[in-house]
This record gives sequence, C-alpha cells and structure tokens, in this order.
Amino acid sequence: MTINLILALILATSAQGEETGLIEELDASSPRTGYVTLSMSPAQVLGAEAAAQINHMLLANELIEWRAYVPRNYSANNPPGVMVFVPSIDWAGVPDEWQSLMDEQNLIWIGASFTGNSAPVQERILKAMFAPRAVSDHYKVNTDRVYVAGFAGGGKVANLVQSADPVTFKGGMYICGALFWGERTPPKIDTMRANRHVFIRGCFDPKEREVINVYKAYLDAGIEQADLITVQTRRRAIPKPRYIESAIRYLDGDAASTADEN
Repeated sequence: MTINLILALILATSAQGEETGLIEELDASSPRTGYVTLSMSPAQVLGAEAAAQINHMLLANELIEWRAYVPRNYSANNPPGVMVFVPSIDWAGVPDEWQSLMDEQNLIWIGASFTGNSAPVQERILKAMFAPRAVSDHYKVNTDRVYVAGFAGGGKVANLVQSADPVTFKGGMYICGALFWGERTPPKIDTMRANRHVFIRGCFDPKEREVINVYKAYLDAGIEQADLITVQTRRRAIPKPRYIESAIRYLDGDAASTADEN
C-alpha cells in the first residue's frame, strides 16, 4: 500500500467527523500536567477494520507511545493548542529550553517515541497524524491551534503530514528540513492556502538552500501565508526559544512577518 493510499484511508476515516479531522474533544476533570506519557493503538484511533489495513506497518492493537508536555496552568476553560513534533532522533520529548515557551504560548507538546530519521517514513507520518487524537482523549484542546512541526528529516515529514490533513493541522513549522509535494498537488490545497506555514533555516546549515527552495515553491503554489525565519548560528541545532516564539506567533495569525528571502 502506498503512502497516498494510507493517507486516503486515514482521511476517509477522519471525514466522518466532518471538519474535525482526527480530533474528538473530551472533558477531562482532573488532567495531569507537566511531563506525561500518552498511548493509544491504531485500532483505537481508526477502528478495527480500518486499522487492519495498515497492520503491516503499525500493528492494529499495539500501543503507540507519545511523550507530551502539558502546560502547568492547563485549564479546560482556556483550552491549549497542540504542537505535534516529528523529531530527527528517537527521543521526542520537548527540548528543555522550549518547555517554558509551551507554558507561555499555551501549547501541549507531543511527539511519538522512536520516530527519528531511522524509522520508516510511513510510521512517522501515521504516528504524527494520530497524535492529536491521543491528546484530545485526555485534554480539551483548541482545535484552531493544532500544528505540526519537525526538525531536519522530521521537518520533511511535517510537510507531508500537514499537506495530507490540513483540516486537523492548521499550520506547520519546518525546521532545517523541508519537502515539497512535487507535481501531484495535494487534494486539499485550498485548505492549505488558508493555513499558515513557517520555514526555519539556519545560517551555514547544509540544508539551508533546500528549506528556502521549498518556501519559495509554496509561494509559487499560491500559499501566501508562509514565512521564512533565519536562525543566526554557525551550527545545525534546535533553534533558541525566541525563534520558535516568532514562529508560533505567526502560526497564530500575527501579522508581523519575519521573512528573509536572501
């Protein structure tokens, strides 16, 4: 089964909830905050019949584990957004220096364990797409602030996830790695154009030109709500919180652009 067929299966299942994608809100009375581990099986997300069709990639009843960080001041009366992160290494927890930013920006961080660059692309895509559902089974969330992000190879996967389900994922952040869809235009390109996208490049990063080219390809495809942020650094690393804060503000609809088209 190709990636396109897999994504079509997932989207057909999520379409049953009309414009809610894979998210189903639950009212959790006493949810845990801080660092938590969430788990869910493909069968719980998709249903047994649909999950059986991807059993050769993800066992239908095998639990997927996600590392999450829930803002300490979480409140169902002020539901947080969700930042689904696709890492380049197998550890998917929030970077220590970004943790306070999740509190300040009222975002739940979630990343699947063992989904680094060595993992099969299909697994990385599926586990990222299932993550919002895993969160919403325990927390009430703001479905207008569900984003996908990734670093290096994870940035490329984040591009695939956002273009596959722009109904659930309202925006994307592609850090030091990006991937254009090529000649086959995503079926929900108009929804993608209504969303926001941030490309983050690093000075002296060997993938810097790749990120710039994909950013420009998005603009050429009529996706005007795209921003390019330049990280001033001499090494390839997770950006400092101030850059991520700028990206989040843009995803949230901040009109101030930080684009740099050099």
